[in-house]
Amino acid sequence: MRKTYLHLASLVILFIISYPISAQNIDSVLNIYNDHYQQEKIHIHFDKPVYNKGETIWMKLYLMAGADLSDYSKNIYVDWFTAEGKLLEHQIAPVLQSSAKMQFQIPAAYEGSTLYAVAYTRWMLNFDTAFLYRKAIPVAQAITAKKETPVTSIHFFPEGGNLVNGLLSLVAFKANDQWGNPVKVSGVVASGNGVMGDSLITLHDGMGSFSIAPKVNETYTIQWKDESGAIHNTALPAALSSGATIELHPMQGRTLFEIKRSETVSDNFKQLNLIATIHGQVVYSSRITLNVKTSVLSQIRTDKLPTGILTFTLFDQQWMPLAERIVFVNNHQYAFYPALSFPVRSQDKRGKNLLQIDMPDSIAANLSISVTDAGLLSDSSSSILTQFLLSGELKGTIHNPAYYFSGSDDSVAQALDLVMLTHGWKRYKWEDIIAGKLPVLPYPKETDYISIHAKLTDKNYQESAKSTLTLILAAKDNTKEVLLLPGLADTSFSFKNGIFYDSLQLGYELKKNKKSAPITGLNFQTNLLAALPWQAGFNSIPESLPDHLDSNISGKIKEMLDHHDRFTKVKTAETLDEVIVNTRAKTSVQLLDDKYAKGMFSGGNAYQLDLVNDQIASSYPDILTYIQGKAPGLQYGHKSTGTAILTWRGRNTDLYVNEIRTDINNVLNLNVADIAYIKLFPPIFYGNSSGGNGGAVAIYLRDGTESLLSPNTLPIAAVAGYTPYKEFYSPDYSDPKQLYNLDGRTTLYWNPYIITDAKHHSIQIPFYNTYDSKKLRVIIEGVNADGKFTRVEKLVD
Repeated sequence: MRKTYLHLASLVILFIISYPISAQNIDSVLNIYNDHYQQEKIHIHFDKPVYNKGETIWMKLYLMAGADLSDYSKNIYVDWFTAEGKLLEHQIAPVLQSSAKMQFQIPAAYEGSTLYAVAYTRWMLNFDTAFLYRKAIPVAQAITAKKETPVTSIHFFPEGGNLVNGLLSLVAFKANDQWGNPVKVSGVVASGNGVMGDSLITLHDGMGSFSIAPKVNETYTIQWKDESGAIHNTALPAALSSGATIELHPMQGRTLFEIKRSETVSDNFKQLNLIATIHGQVVYSSRITLNVKTSVLSQIRTDKLPTGILTFTLFDQQWMPLAERIVFVNNHQYAFYPALSFPVRSQDKRGKNLLQIDMPDSIAANLSISVTDAGLLSDSSSSILTQFLLSGELKGTIHNPAYYFSGSDDSVAQALDLVMLTHGWKRYKWEDIIAGKLPVLPYPKETDYISIHAKLTDKNYQESAKSTLTLILAAKDNTKEVLLLPGLADTSFSFKNGIFYDSLQLGYELKKNKKSAPITGLNFQTNLLAALPWQAGFNSIPESLPDHLDSNISGKIKEMLDHHDRFTKVKTAETLDEVIVNTRAKTSVQLLDDKYAKGMFSGGNAYQLDLVNDQIASSYPDILTYIQGKAPGLQYGHKSTGTAILTWRGRNTDLYVNEIRTDINNVLNLNVADIAYIKLFPPIFYGNSSGGNGGAVAIYLRDGTESLLSPNTLPIAAVAGYTPYKEFYSPDYSDPKQLYNLDGRTTLYWNPYIITDAKHHSIQIPFYNTYDSKKLRVIIEGVNADGKFTRVEKLVD
């Protein structure tokens, strides 16, 4: 949903006339971009920052488009690489409520000290791959890789983009090593004739700035020294002979700007245009007259703007871009803060804890939570806030982005503005915007989950392409389903919006001349993407632990390895094999849920109806009459027009058959005798990306294996589905009669989906200590229905 910002109060503006028509055209085009061409951003909440080899990395992925939760993509991808660029695994997950869950098993024999993850959607591939989500994951190893000697480089960024002869301008710089880590430098500006100018010194994380007014026919070199004492000389970018510049001064609640031009310029530089945009919307526009004056000083109020990157773009009279500068507006309205408490906290081995989450309001929220051993390494340098508001908006690595949200001190604001100066923007091709040209993108939005497309290549059967293709879907859990697919005009068959994991075997049959006969001329494909090449995701990253992790890294790494060695004969606690548990036999509805419900439809808070063992179910005229009264507030009836309607607490209820969204008429046409199992999900149901405010009814048809055509007599094809998801296992030590092995977990609890709403805004979560856990670290991240974020971290003794 596009956000609208109605209020922007401009203060006194010198030499500025009315809002130009061309700017209105730009506003219209940007609105189209904002509504239909927003770039997506990804954040991943990992259960912890550092892992041992053989462990499972647990993940919750959040997806945004511009400033809103994204409804662009139904699928999300993560590629895992070694330091050498070897692909370890290509993972795919369905996007539900603008989020997804995954896990990755680190190979037990992995020898590297770092793993690399690249996350993306199909839509993100339309834009600069620098905006793909990239993460280096440290892996604890007894012998770390030999460190290379750091090589420092420095880059210069004139404010607005260019230096202009005769105009005093700010030049920011950024010094880093070959891995992107910041390096302290100092130096001086020297002209070609040996005159020394302004000095430069690092102010924060390798960044700083100095001022210079370039002279005609003069060149400039920066003489600088790195941390090792080595002396370097780097030339400044050449200045333009004439032109215009923009200078910004962000302040509390406002931003001052000064526009300057050269003394001698063409008429095209005497009427300039300035536009300010945030989140793809024009919030300020002016025409600046510089016929007599060579500079203009004014300001724009920012206290009513949303938090984010505000972009100032300066154009000449013909709307050709001249300069661009970004500032960060932080009005602190982007977050919500759940309260964490421990009604029960145990220090005993395998002792029970009870964690309580209280939401600040009744707005629906989608959260993930991890509880880890606080004695191990931690990393709070980035979060869902920093990723969506800062790191995911800019190219290049931002070192320790959490620092820029740590307070409102002048030093923090100054350092944040250096980030703006040294990272640039270049989000739009202004020439296309001015021309009203919309982008032609090679990758459409992935609006379906898994679509299976079968193209008929056997010429002997092309005349029968309009016949019905009988397709038998057989999953690895032995569930089967029959689909009848009508032929399309291009001699193909298509099935959309399936959700299945691992892979499917497909048995198929096509009638020819009114007879059934095997056919081999069908080519089956899905819409899912293959892995990206290594170069699309990363530049060089060091084979070493990040320096922003907790201090005393070497000691804590040794502690992790010692902890790992103590339990080397015990499998990590994410698998059931590590415990010996005497369990009760599952009920009939539990068996049905295991058999039929997948993904977001499995488990959960739902009313479960077993029709297999209900002797009177088949006597009902339709399935909606059958479920009437089975859950409080669920109502089936008819409108005055006679149209059937199903509601829950006054809102329309979503209907699914075999986890595929369908309409009420299709459900009414089902034979009750064909139905095995029903789940009634109360509002709010988060399996539906459109909201699910009226809950959902999931209907599962009997698998019908007795009546299926035998796959042995049919040609077989196979298609890959989503990466199988393994639920995090947290043992229950409440029964003293149960026997357990040693518990070597460092993640005590992980839950990627905690859903709250007006009825469920206080949640209690039980979990148990390990054999030796004492101090705990709790981290909650998430989003709410208003598009706000949360990151709460708490240490518990």
